[in-house]
Formats: sequence, structure tokens, C-alpha cells
Amino acid sequence: NTNMLSLAAAVDPLRAANRQAQTPLYEWEFITPEASDVRLTSGLVVPANPIHRLAGCDVLILVAGVDPAAQANPRLLASLRRLAQNPITLLAVDGGAWMAGKAGLLDGHKATTHWEDLETFAETFPEVTVENARYVVSGPRWTSGGAAPALDMMLHLIAHQHGAPLAAKVAAGFIHTAHPAPSDPQLRHLPATRHTRIT
Repeated sequence: NTNMLSLAAAVDPLRAANRQAQTPLYEWEFITPEASDVRLTSGLVVPANPIHRLAGCDVLILVAGVDPAAQANPRLLASLRRLAQNPITLLAVDGGAWMAGKAGLLDGHKATTHWEDLETFAETFPEVTVENARYVVSGPRWTSGGAAPALDMMLHLIAHQHGAPLAAKVAAGFIHTAHPAPSDPQLRHLPATRHTRIT
């Protein structure tokens, strides 16, 4: 139940960074929760490459869509915890924050998720400081509310790792000129809620 735009926003900036730098700054592989193909909502299929076989990585990007909490089985969560035992940067896009939250990897951190789920997310993960923001950087834990802010988050990652001039070139390649602040709310006025933990 992941949309293709979220996946592309997470990966294509890395491809563009390699192109602009004219050197392979980034290498990646697509991994799946289980030993079965993953079909995105667009119909695109990601071939099976189960996460439990992944020995390690420097950056782990979790991309998920509708109802990710229900898909977070014990084996997947165990794999996430195992990988996070090493000093990695964890980025979660859209529903990916639910996966990270279920694994306990956001405890003690600030985080966000899609605005439709902010209240439920805050109630489900009381150890997480939930913010109504486009994306949130909290130490090695980065979370994005959806596809559009994920692009900005990836540009931030490129700037952090390889400098603002390269990130600017990547943005220009996408003709991406608007750069809202990460802390800008996803919506100016959230629907009325019972919860007050969301800042």
C-alpha cells in the first residue's frame, strides 16, 4: 500500500546527487518486508529481497503507506531493531514512521507522520514527541509526513552529507524552487482533536 511518489522522493534525489557530483556518492538496494514481491498502489512491483538477509547499511529509509502498523510483523520489527543496533541514520517516509515506532526506534525522539494519522500516532507512541511538521530531524531519526516533504528531507540529507551546493544542484535538476521550512505544519489547521501532545 505504498505510493510510487513516496518511493521516488526517497530514491531519485540520491540518483540525481550521483549524476550532479559525477561520482557514485550513493549506492542503494530495494529491500522488502518478506520474501515476496511488493506491489505499490500504482501497480509497480518491487522484487522480493527480504530485509532479514540485509547484513547492514549506513542509511535505512522506510517507505510505507496505508495501515503500516498492521503490516509490522515481529520478524520485520526484529530486523529493524537489529539494523539499528549499529550507528545508522534512519529515515521514515509517510507510514514508515509507524514501522519505526512499532520497533521502538523513535522512543525519546521527535517525529512526524502524515497529518491524517498524527493524533492516532501520538496516542499509540507516547514515548515519541509528535510534531505537526513537514519533516522532523531528531538526531539519527528523520521522519517525513509524505512524498512532497520527503523530497525536501532528502535534499537536507544530501546537503548535510555533501554540502548545500550539491543539494541546490539536485533541486534545480527537479526544477524544485520552493523550500518550505521543515517545521512548517502540514496543515495550518488540523481537524479538531482530543489530543494536545502534537506541537
